[in-house]
Amino acid sequence: MLTTAVSSLQLDLGADLAQSLSTASLLTLVWAIIESPTRGWTSPPVLTAYAVAALLLTVFVVHQG
Repeated sequence: MLTTAVSSLQLDLGADLAQSLSTASLLTLVWAIIESPTRGWTSPPVLTAYAVAALLLTVFVVHQG
């Protein structure tokens, strides 16, 4: 019985990774867009956030493809 319960509990790590990548990239992008007018469009934290968002989105697209 325990073996059946354990074998039926399958984690979909691919979907979990995709969900995490898309969420992290969109949150980073939104943060950069919101902070850009205050901090400056070319400030190091904002440019870093744009670069991280682009990297995460790229990894997400490659993972999905």
